[in-house]
Amino acid sequence: MKHLFAALVLGTLAAVQPAIAEVNVAATIPKEMVIVGRLDLATALKSPVVNDVLNAFGDKYSAICNFCQQAVGFDLEQVRTVWFMSAKPDTSVIVFSGPFVAEDIRRTFGVAPNVTVIDEEGCLFAARFRDDKTGQMKIGAILDEGTLAFGDEQWMNLFLETWRGRHPAHPTDSPQVQRLTQTKKTIAVTLLGGPRRWPEFDRKIARLLEEIWISVDISDTVNVQFASLTKDPQIAQGAAMIFEGLTKVATARNSGLPLPPLVRTLLQGARFGVDGKAVMAAAAVTQESIQQLLAARR
Repeated sequence: MKHLFAALVLGTLAAVQPAIAEVNVAATIPKEMVIVGRLDLATALKSPVVNDVLNAFGDKYSAICNFCQQAVGFDLEQVRTVWFMSAKPDTSVIVFSGPFVAEDIRRTFGVAPNVTVIDEEGCLFAARFRDDKTGQMKIGAILDEGTLAFGDEQWMNLFLETWRGRHPAHPTDSPQVQRLTQTKKTIAVTLLGGPRRWPEFDRKIARLLEEIWISVDISDTVNVQFASLTKDPQIAQGAAMIFEGLTKVATARNSGLPLPPLVRTLLQGARFGVDGKAVMAAAAVTQESIQQLLAARR
């Protein structure tokens, strides 16, 4: 029944022709990475919903854009796609698809007090720096004029070695990797190889699930879809009932869970279903509802 799950995902993650830089990223996911996601930032920034949110948090958004421009040397609003990947909690590599100008970043970021420019083979620019918030050492590198990556030192080194062809990557013909590169959704996230590879996922539940997908489509509404492939149809039926029950408990007035208003609204409107071995859930929040949530926080 896996074809039913594939049809579900392919129906929501329809194919498009990926850009060259994105194809390079898809071919450079180290085999250790488990959570992998892709954000279509260019499309998100055109969304009425995202514009409402950015207007409500104008100062913070401007600060982020100014930091990217003045402290790093690139224009955030020129970024097309963002890939993010993690092998275990508190680890990450983030890859931006450009355009980028290596010399601009060298002149800006390369001279910062906590930054050391390093010689990374094949990179147009690379630097090691300490993250003031976490105290961890990180590496940032421009692979080419269209690809900027940064992350924890250990995992960035692994990512760069995979990019150089010296470390095994997830195969690009993997159905999960292909769906990530082909998605039309604004955000798509999956666990490559299933949840059992994620260290903090409940072992008993992980044995029952083979794939997990979360996708978000943002235009004038926010549509969230969840899909998981289980071992057999009975497990899928039971999982749907459990997920629905947990959702009702979490959103109850006396639950005491500090859920953000948008998350609470999404969960309250979630609808669950089963197709063979696949468990599905979908929820949507309209632009009007989001505007009301934003007005309530003022």
